[in-house]
Amino acid sequence: MGIPLAAKRAFKLSTVAFIFSALLLEIIPHPFKCSIATHKFFVEQIVFFVGSFAIFFCWELTHNLHRVLHTKRSVFAPPKGSAAAETNPSEHLLSALEESNPKSLLRYLAYLDLCMVCENNVDTWRRAAFFEESGETYKRVIAVCLRPLEQLASRLGESMSDSTDKPTSLL
Repeated sequence: MGIPLAAKRAFKLSTVAFIFSALLLEIIPHPFKCSIATHKFFVEQIVFFVGSFAIFFCWELTHNLHRVLHTKRSVFAPPKGSAAAETNPSEHLLSALEESNPKSLLRYLAYLDLCMVCENNVDTWRRAAFFEESGETYKRVIAVCLRPLEQLASRLGESMSDSTDKPTSLL
């Protein structure tokens, strides 16, 4: 999951921030300057180091997750050669598209998988499943893909009808 690499980078960034803050405290004059040898200075620097490490660690984990989600392909298909792959290989993808929350990551990944199947000839057996003889799967795919556009059109129509119902006044 990248936790050791994230911890290593966070430690490096925290060390640099620690050294930079210590140098700034010594270089920049201020009226209530405490000496480097005091106990308060060490406690503040340790708290600063731990806090900056926690922030950088979360930042690195988020960055790693972001890279994984944008580069790793999620496949919504049964394993090739299984019974489900022979009967209806598109059912996993269609159920993810139809039943997931509209703004969820699952739906985004399902649309990304659909795009990959349609653009590339990598999974020809899955592509062939979309264009089966009965055409039922193709109709479901089209209905799922057009649903957001239909919802947008209905919202625009409702807002246009609401705006025409209200009287407009000329100034």
